[in-house]
Amino acid sequence: MVEPWLRNNRTEIEPIRRAVLHALDLAEEDLYRWSKDLSQEDLHARPHNLPSVAFQLRHIARSLDRLLTYAEGGSLTEVQLVLLRSEAAPQGTYEEILAELGGALATSRALTALLFGVSPNDLSTFALSAAGLAIAAGTYAGGWRIMRTLGQRVFAMEPASGFSSQITAGVTIYTATRLGYPLSTTHVVSGSVMGSGATKRLSAVRWGVAGNIVIAWLLTIPAAALVAAALYWPVEGLF
Repeated sequence: MVEPWLRNNRTEIEPIRRAVLHALDLAEEDLYRWSKDLSQEDLHARPHNLPSVAFQLRHIARSLDRLLTYAEGGSLTEVQLVLLRSEAAPQGTYEEILAELGGALATSRALTALLFGVSPNDLSTFALSAAGLAIAAGTYAGGWRIMRTLGQRVFAMEPASGFSSQITAGVTIYTATRLGYPLSTTHVVSGSVMGSGATKRLSAVRWGVAGNIVIAWLLTIPAAALVAAALYWPVEGLF
């Protein structure tokens, strides 16, 4: 399937807002593609005590709503706080959860499309709003695959190894942040997962999968640098 940004649509919208809208489109399409065949039992299942798919879908919808509230300079309402506390509740059918998410994505698109005539003084607010929506949509689109890879494909994680991995990653990230050292949270979490798996036996870790992750890391830096360099002049021309 051709991704939204390659379909030559939304061309009437300037590039920054168009990128956010395309990210939301891709997020919605991936959602339906990956979750449409799940049964009610699959939707609420919690393998190894991990959060259910139903929770993830509700969290995406409601966090988008909260991000937009913050972007507009508002505070969370009592209704939003109640919904926040009930995200993990094992309730709701697939249709009800998808309807909530579809509404949140539609609202996000509408508010993003209304951001016309952004002045230089408003750029920081706009950039934060656009980045927040894009990050949320990107996390949603790839989050399941990341969790599946780290939780099952690198090695078959169990509660004890998952707990030790997260504690290790949290301590490492917190310490580095306090000392002012830049690091990638993804790299830290991936390394802690491999380390906890290797404590059982070295062969418990699928090193081929781990090697692919490392190769992807190495390719990401120059690839991101090239894309950023290519986008710099068009973006500079807009502002």
